[in-house]
Amino acid sequence: NIAKRAIKPYLLKSGVSGIELAIVTHPDSDHALGIQQLSQLMDIDTIAFSCAFEGSPELLEGYRANHFIFLGRGDKIPAGKGSLEVLWPVKDAAPKDNDNDNSLVCLYELDGFKLLLTGDITSEVELEILKFQGFEGIDILKLAHHGSAYSSCEEFVSAVNPSAAIISCRRNNSYGHPAPRVMDLLSEQRIDALRIDQNGAAGIKKTADGFTYVNADGSCRADY
Repeated sequence: NIAKRAIKPYLLKSGVSGIELAIVTHPDSDHALGIQQLSQLMDIDTIAFSCAFEGSPELLEGYRANHFIFLGRGDKIPAGKGSLEVLWPVKDAAPKDNDNDNSLVCLYELDGFKLLLTGDITSEVELEILKFQGFEGIDILKLAHHGSAYSSCEEFVSAVNPSAAIISCRRNNSYGHPAPRVMDLLSEQRIDALRIDQNGAAGIKKTADGFTYVNADGSCRADY
């Protein structure tokens, strides 16, 4: 139970006793199980899911919250002192065959700080998003699908052009994440790679001049 062992203790240590909004990008267990478990241990007001899965009652099994919502492109909701804009999936469109490509893609903004969260989308969806979405001033890109070779195409990463990219992957994972091609791309474009497998949980603190990336132990990893 990752929520009991790690997530809840970490939140309590950080002074968080309840969650206003939790986002499940898609049903894959590595994106959903922790929130599902946490909902049984801690008060969560609202849990948000991708609109691609609306109408699937089994999706909500095991979750506990005051409200469940389904989000799609064009939705914009308050999130703490900032706001969350949904870029993908497209509402009323047929779901993709690959559940990864039905992931919620969200742009979080707080006082000019911008964080792009991409779930597990593949390069195919990255290119679809570029057809209707421009990007400017993105501070951090959470790389899609743990830095997989099938995501983070050159066109998308160049268009987003973040100051840094967070790579969420397990140490010595069997999939080989992050892919060498993706790491080479970040290096070529001079984008700092902030890796969960090497530095632990990612914390981000807004500062007067920019933001600071903080390691799990509270030490400063980098200032931007």
